[in-house]
Amino acid sequence: MNKSEWIALGALVVSLFSAFLSALSYLVSRSAHNISKQQHKERYKGIVLYLVDAFKWSSEEDFYISFALRFTNEATISNSLQNIELHLEYYDRNKHCGKAKISPSLEVKPINLAEASEMLKIPLEMNSKSAKSGWISFKLPNLFYKDLEIDLYKIVATTTDGRIIAVETHIVNIV
Repeated sequence: MNKSEWIALGALVVSLFSAFLSALSYLVSRSAHNISKQQHKERYKGIVLYLVDAFKWSSEEDFYISFALRFTNEATISNSLQNIELHLEYYDRNKHCGKAKISPSLEVKPINLAEASEMLKIPLEMNSKSAKSGWISFKLPNLFYKDLEIDLYKIVATTTDGRIIAVETHIVNIV
């Protein structure tokens, strides 16, 4: 082999080594990119809402509905709830349907349960990977309790990042 063949062989070895290093670098960067995408997904997961229990009750002339709720922040960053509402779907005696929104009565504690569990406060701040549970009550106008039949109870919460989470039920116990 002459000198030019040795130079060509050396260039071939260097180019193959360079191709091997670039393929290895690609695999490492792709793995790092996949890890980064997974961390990003976990960072911005939302809050999950669970309905634990619900019941209607009365106090003197007022009628209330109370919900035991559990909020779970599945994200790796903190988040909070800025608003909670009760959305009702109802019908009257003539079977006309309607919808209503009711704000929570945060100062009202559910009857016989005030000492057993925590009351939820709005805004509800949640740390990363944490859960909070407690009761929230809504005062029902007398019209709903006497003249209208409520078909669907839907708790709707809005997070600070604008996401809306909801849970609904058709069945509520009466105490």
